[in-house]
Amino acid sequence: MAHSPRRILYRAGKTPRDVASPEETLLRSLNASNTGNMLFQESVFRSLAIAGHTVEPNRYRAVADDAAHLNASYDMLVLPLANAFRASFAPTLDRMSDLLEQLRIPVVVVGIGVQASMDYDFSGLRPIEASAKRFLRAVLDRSASVGVRGECTAAYVRSLGFDAVRVIGCPSMFMDGPELEATRPVGDVGRATRIAVNITSKIPETAFSEDVSAMGQLVASLARDHDHVVYVPQENRSLELLLHGWSPARVDEHADIPEETFDALYRKGAVRFFVDPTSWRAELRDADFVFGTRLHGCIAGILAGAPSLLVVCDSRTRELAEYFEIPSIGIHDLDPRFRLEDLVARCDPGPMHRGHRARHARYVAFLDENGVPHGDHLPDASARRAALDAELRALPFPGPVVSGVVPRRAFAPSALVGRLQSALVRRAVSRR
Repeated sequence: MAHSPRRILYRAGKTPRDVASPEETLLRSLNASNTGNMLFQESVFRSLAIAGHTVEPNRYRAVADDAAHLNASYDMLVLPLANAFRASFAPTLDRMSDLLEQLRIPVVVVGIGVQASMDYDFSGLRPIEASAKRFLRAVLDRSASVGVRGECTAAYVRSLGFDAVRVIGCPSMFMDGPELEATRPVGDVGRATRIAVNITSKIPETAFSEDVSAMGQLVASLARDHDHVVYVPQENRSLELLLHGWSPARVDEHADIPEETFDALYRKGAVRFFVDPTSWRAELRDADFVFGTRLHGCIAGILAGAPSLLVVCDSRTRELAEYFEIPSIGIHDLDPRFRLEDLVARCDPGPMHRGHRARHARYVAFLDENGVPHGDHLPDASARRAALDAELRALPFPGPVVSGVVPRRAFAPSALVGRLQSALVRRAVSRR
């Protein structure tokens, strides 16, 4: 593409350099309600942020009335996305299409995925076909191709009549470019082994996922056998619970963990929420093993060099586990009676590491095909990333929000209280 971008707008709540408190993150939903989003957003920023270019977050704003301003002020719009092809995201796709159809600048979608069952059946997505087609048409009228997470999403996009699709995985895995931090050995397994666990919640976004109740039973078993099990949630409703002791909405993220296990973890300060990738990765550098159904919860472990085992339970986890050769186990192969040694035996990071450079090259080829300016091909790429790492480590990012500081409330606030709190949050956000 002949366009030579200099000022780039990308979809994110903030840049990696912006320090925000847990309260501000919650109030402004800087993580788009799930901290996992911040991993792939930061990775895209790291590729785009080179000398001579300004890279700005759009704060998740997609308003058609902004088209004239964006056309006049920016040279490119980059949209890092996750499992955006799902029913609950259709209104957002429509709002983005309203905007994109009026843009004259290039628009590039990076890492979009489909939410479907583990056997790659996307027949349940028929209600959103019109929205998905409209969005893809708007994007491909302004770019050469669309970058998708894996083969399932590629098949879905082609089924809608679009062939300009490239499988590039999730950008989060390219946080450090062509290099992937070496995976540490687990070492001797015992009561002192430090384990970080994560688990998928029962929400509309996971409607196509397999039942993960076996995960909850296994978490309970691990918590009995080991003294240092930490549960790492990612959704803002869990953050509300840790900050205030309750949430105006149901907190389903730990629904499959037995209540007595969750309560014990909560009281001992073993439930920890991170509002920034820098502190998240730093914490997991002390973990001996990371395990769970959360894709980005496990990727955060991989990026920190921790042995990490992903439990595959839907198309999202399966297609990315297959593409990146992430150490994984199917949910139906997960025996609640497994001990930690059984999980460690299934965690072979060798193929993931051996294929990483080639996968990164495909990602760079996609960026080049779409005229996206990036520094991944520059001779100083490693030095530039190291400098940004040093800069971020020096910033006062908050550590984890730790459970037990605020006791869990025994009562459920009324729906009226919840609505009032939500109204106050919306009002505060609108004034910023």
